Amino acid sequence: VLRHMVEKVRCRLLFATHYHPLTKEFASHPCVSLQHMACMFKTKAAALPGSSSDTGSKELVFLYKLASGACPESYGMEVAHMAGVPMPVIEAARGASQVMKSWVSKSFESSEGRSKFSTLHEDWLKSLLGISKIRNVSDDDIDALLCLWHEMKSCYK
Repeated sequence: VLRHMVEKVRCRLLFATHYHPLTKEFASHPCVSLQHMACMFKTKAAALPGSSSDTGSKELVFLYKLASGACPESYGMEVAHMAGVPMPVIEAARGASQVMKSWVSKSFESSEGRSKFSTLHEDWLKSLLGISKIRNVSDDDIDALLCLWHEMKSCYK
């Protein structure tokens, strides 16, 4: 869908959140410029003189400036806090996020340990070979080949 929006519709702006795989797929596309809204963390000062509540904790500050490249991090937990989501919910989400990151990391490491190619890379390669055997290769098939090629290339930089 995004490829169609970029190449056929010539969409001038698309705002997306939580689509990190798209940043890899379109990072080197000649018609796409990845950008993000800049932000920073600042240290909170005490609310009242002598008060120690929240002193030294970090606060997300939006800079209202467009910066080049994909956003380097996710700030979902901080934004949830700013939106007033209860702390027990945020802490549960933070814990689930850490478990998921750990699971993905361990899963990738164990598949990498068995050979140079991970299972994921083998799947990409099989897809690439399967598509290349098609006699009448359509534009969509060529796009799929290019996506697979870019994904494999980015993993071995």
